[in-house]
Amino acid sequence: MEFNKYRIAHVISNDTFIPDGGVGGSIRSLTRMFKELDCAVDVITDVEPKDAKRINYQKEIEAMGVRIIRSANPINYSRYSITHAMDWGICSEESANIRESMMTALHSTVYDLIIIHSVNSVPGIYSLDIWKYI
Repeated sequence: MEFNKYRIAHVISNDTFIPDGGVGGSIRSLTRMFKELDCAVDVITDVEPKDAKRINYQKEIEAMGVRIIRSANPINYSRYSITHAMDWGICSEESANIRESMMTALHSTVYDLIIIHSVNSVPGIYSLDIWKYI
């Protein structure tokens, strides 16, 4: 059994979990740093990737010893896509999926640090009031 000094959670939406983006790239760098510091790292995200770029990148991250946690029954984003076809807005479906993924993670894990990398994740995480306890 492996024991780590700390357990870190990255909270990131599937949209930004890509190798060539600023947020996605920072996941790789931060994970390397945390692993060197003897930390266990989890990535909490909303949905399974559907395109090869994201699938391959997430496999690369998992190969670093990272556990990726997703909602078991994610809400579809089609309603958001129709409602916000002409403008940007907070995707409440994505927030709900992130919240469910975080709840899945918290059933078995206590985190020392949670880093939120995507705007749509904030409402879902904030609604859990875990900021009061970390």
